[in-house]
Amino acid sequence: MQEVTVQILMGVHEGGDHLQAQLQSFADQTHADWTLLASDDSASADSRARIERFADATPHSVQLFDGPRQGFAANYL
Repeated sequence: MQEVTVQILMGVHEGGDHLQAQLQSFADQTHADWTLLASDDSASADSRARIERFADATPHSVQLFDGPRQGFAANYL
């Protein structure tokens, strides 16, 4: 059977303490072939720094984008 690559789309806005648990849940998955596309719509640098540390620590592809700061739906576009 062919392995499927999963792309995780994550919109972030002031993730705070909950962001680390969410990132860890991605790392703990048994499905090994995944990538993370994260759009950070936060005003502070905290969420961005957490995602960057996660990207450095994981063998998976993590791409971090600056969100448009125009609300939840626009962050996914």
